Amino acid sequence: MRKAIYLLVLGLVVMTVAACSEKVQEGGPSQLETYVTSLEELTAKASDIVEVEILDQQETIEYGGVVFTVSSAKVISTQKGPLASGAIMNVLETGGVMSNGQEFKFNGIPVAKKKEKLFLFLETYQGPITQDAYVPIGAYQGKFKVENDKVIQLTPSEEKLKDYKPVKKEDFKIIIKEIIVK
Repeated sequence: MRKAIYLLVLGLVVMTVAACSEKVQEGGPSQLETYVTSLEELTAKASDIVEVEILDQQETIEYGGVVFTVSSAKVISTQKGPLASGAIMNVLETGGVMSNGQEFKFNGIPVAKKKEKLFLFLETYQGPITQDAYVPIGAYQGKFKVENDKVIQLTPSEEKLKDYKPVKKEDFKIIIKEIIVK
C-alpha cells in the first residue's frame, strides 16, 4: 500500500513537472474580433489577397502580455489589391516565441514559418504594435497554407469556413477570381 501511494505521488510530481516545462502554450479569445463563415465573405473583407513565401521572422514583440510576430514575405501572386508580384511585405500575427523561449500558438495555430508558402486574405494593420504591416482577416481565418499543391485553411475545426475543402492551388486561384468578379 505504501509503495502504491509513493508511486502515485511520484507520478503526479512527474506529470506536474512535465506540464510546467511545456514549451508550447496555446490561448486565444472565446470569439474572434472579425469572424467570417464563407470564402465569399472572407474575399469581400480582404483589401488584399496574395500568395506569399515567408522569408523570415523579423521580429517578435511582446505587447500587453501577448506575443506577436512580424514576418517578411515575398508576394508570389496577387489575386486582389495593389501588392505586386515580387513585392516584400510584412505580416503581423498573434503568437510566436516569447522572450522566455516558450512558443505561443493563438488558438492552436502557429505563426508562419520561414519558406512556408501561403495564401493570405489581408487588411492593413492599424495599431500600436508595428508600422507598415498587414494582418490576416479573422486572425487566422484568412491564412491558407500551400502544401503538396493543395490549399489548406489553417484554422481550428470549429472556425473553418463552411463548405471549404482543400483544393489544388490553381483551382483556388480560379475560385477566388470567380468570387471577385461576382
